[in-house]
Amino acid sequence: AQSSGAPVFAFNVRANKQARDLAEKEGVEIRYYSIIYELIDDVKASLSGMLEPEKKETFIGYADILEVFNITKVGKVAGCKITE
Repeated sequence: AQSSGAPVFAFNVRANKQARDLAEKEGVEIRYYSIIYELIDDVKASLSGMLEPEKKETFIGYADILEVFNITKVGKVAGCKITE
């Protein structure tokens, strides 16, 4: 955990004195959980910050925008003509 900078996740356990002292000395965070769903949510939150979103674009076709309409409570809607 020290080399990667990752926290240690502990479920239904407590670190003994030597482990707590070593973690404090090395600057490693220990997170304790007694409810598994909280642990899972925290792991997901930690991992989601590490990964970049994957962008994927699928080509469907081309269209010409003929006119843009402002619709109340919806926003803008484009009137298009499919060209390909």
